[in-house]
Amino acid sequence: MARKPAHRRPPHRRVDPAAAAHRTHPLRKRHIVHAIGAVAPIAISALALAAPQAQPVPLPPAGRVVAAAPAAPGTVQPPPPTAGMDTPDCLNRYGNLLPSNAADSKARETLVCRRTYVLAFDADTRDPDWVMEHLTPADLKGTAKRSNAFKQDPFVKGTDAGNWDYAGLHFDRGHQAPAGDASFSQKAMDDSFYFTNMAPQIGIGFNRGAWKYLEENVRAWVSCGGHADLYVYTGPVYDPGGKAIGRDKVAVPRAFFKIVYDAQTDRAVGFLLPNAVIGSTIDLSLYVKPISEIEGLTGLTFFPHYDQRRQALLKASAGTPWAHVAQCKGDGGD
Repeated sequence: MARKPAHRRPPHRRVDPAAAAHRTHPLRKRHIVHAIGAVAPIAISALALAAPQAQPVPLPPAGRVVAAAPAAPGTVQPPPPTAGMDTPDCLNRYGNLLPSNAADSKARETLVCRRTYVLAFDADTRDPDWVMEHLTPADLKGTAKRSNAFKQDPFVKGTDAGNWDYAGLHFDRGHQAPAGDASFSQKAMDDSFYFTNMAPQIGIGFNRGAWKYLEENVRAWVSCGGHADLYVYTGPVYDPGGKAIGRDKVAVPRAFFKIVYDAQTDRAVGFLLPNAVIGSTIDLSLYVKPISEIEGLTGLTFFPHYDQRRQALLKASAGTPWAHVAQCKGDGGD
């Protein structure tokens, strides 16, 4: 009678108790979940980047500051404390059109007012939360020259950034109110170089490219495009955990907004551009955003003195750019 082959048991594997404990430790499971959660947005971003060339460049990953909830429509809030003004009546040039901010953000802000701009400077980010201009054709005519003399603002007593924060880095000292908007006066041109009016911007392909192109369009709308009374709002967009540069930890925005309001026609258009290399000449219509969306990203409220119906008409729809008119004669640059 044939003997059945003996059944062999697999060799016994010795289990390292420490390794087993590591694999089953609840913190390890939590890390695995976190890792999966971290990979998911990267995969989603990769799909977004695969969009056709006609699509705008998506915003970079989240930046530094959590935006506060915007104020309710029609809510009027007082401006932040004033740090300094060129003249006692400086704010009259900007009427009742200053944006407002949530109370927690406003506590960090100080208002600086000059002939060519008014801004709310944030000592935490070392950037302005917003910068506002009131442009007419007369502001864009003149022979003032760029000084390129970037300097600290005496109105905020050294709480702004300095040249040392940008030294050796690939970020430009990015004007929020452009130097080219102050051609009418050499003093006004020089005043545009205060660090309270700056924020870190990618240089080639953004500050010296797409952003400059947008600035040139705004000037063209005023100078030779039939929009002779414009209010322009500019500023950064942040999110938690973003990058900061330099000794003073200057916050690097992940995007910048610009809102242009025609006071004569009561029309407005908003733009949101990622702080990234997106080219030199861009299709501006791809970067148009409803003002309500910009409010949600920044915590700011624009046109707070207007009633709710008027605000809704200005903010709800995306709007369209007012066409590119090319550079008008005498354009002063970015």
